[in-house]
Amino acid sequence: MWHRNVKNSMFEGVLKPDQLIKRRSKYGLIHRGGHEELMAAFVRRKNQYVEIGRNCGHLVSFIVEPFVAHKQKDELYMSIESFRDQDVILFYEQDGSAARSLAIPVLLNKDGQKPNEEELKDLIGDLGEKTGWASRVKES
Repeated sequence: MWHRNVKNSMFEGVLKPDQLIKRRSKYGLIHRGGHEELMAAFVRRKNQYVEIGRNCGHLVSFIVEPFVAHKQKDELYMSIESFRDQDVILFYEQDGSAARSLAIPVLLNKDGQKPNEEELKDLIGDLGEKTGWASRVKES
């Protein structure tokens, strides 16, 4: 269901599948435009079968978000991959080609599944003014 702000004539947004995450832009799966353009892209893409590398499936889950103009160097991306024995947090900067990762074992003890501040700092690093993370870590 479209949020009422998407129907606003001044809205410029982005529609992208919330699956087959890697290389969505390279494969033309990200659409930018107003309400009509995004709705048309959604109708074209919904239930479409797509293969990207070893990942394949029908597109059934999408994200619609406001378009925010930015430079490629300012782009940040995080994903979580779940496996039977661990979850892996992947953190990317810029084009997403080099990721830092943190593996968190799946344990019966819930407290053992939380990354500590030092592990998060190692994962994300010093992003300076991009997020303010560096200043928050230093204050801790």
